[in-house]
Amino acid sequence: RRVTIHSPRSTSIARLTLPAGHEVVLAPGGDHLTLTGLTRNLRLGDRVGIRLMVRDDSGATREILVNAEVRERSPLDDELRGHHHH
Repeated sequence: RRVTIHSPRSTSIARLTLPAGHEVVLAPGGDHLTLTGLTRNLRLGDRVGIRLMVRDDSGATREILVNAEVRERSPLDDELRGHHHH
């Protein structure tokens, strides 16, 4: 199984910059993660373990384990829709 990062142009990118003190949002239409080589189909509500490797400015690497839920959209999408003004 493999996770790749894709840009809005659906091209694979090697790294995603995570600026200190800023939120980075992964979402359809923007930067997002793509899971390939899965051994089964995922259904809404399933949970998937993802291991992220993060490197800081000094070059030190840290592993972050994420237990992600399979969803159609993020809770952030709903929050942003609620704050959308015309």
